[in-house]
Amino acid sequence: MQNNLYREILDSKNLHISSETSGTVVSKYSPEEIRQTISKLVAEENIDLAFAISQAGLALYPDSEDVLAMGGLLAMLKEDWVESAAILNHLLEIQGDRAPVTSHIMFIRALRCALEPAAALSAVMLAHEQYPNHPDLEKEFVALTEMLGLATA
Repeated sequence: MQNNLYREILDSKNLHISSETSGTVVSKYSPEEIRQTISKLVAEENIDLAFAISQAGLALYPDSEDVLAMGGLLAMLKEDWVESAAILNHLLEIQGDRAPVTSHIMFIRALRCALEPAAALSAVMLAHEQYPNHPDLEKEFVALTEMLGLATA
């Protein structure tokens, strides 16, 4: 698949992203193309442009799993933990029971880094219901219980 958004950004051509008066979003770029463009920009260490494209993608496709995942990860990369937690929480809501363990773990880590250990512990317990005995969830549980002073001797 050719990534026209990426090519147009590099060539600085006319980007066509607009909103009709009816409120319907018009974009010739799919969420997948936006995700691929962000990936390429991050690989090239063009984080600011990747973040800007991510924000535009979130505005255009607020319920796209591709765009939400990239937005959450970029917010983590920029160490905006509160934004990352908000985006990843929405991603988990969209994914529901289909949410992979990685979505849960990234959300838990964003909460922990946002200095919300109690919320992170609650998220671990919810994720544990879907993925019992997962080693990464177990590690998060131990770290959070120690952080909260709940660890048993």
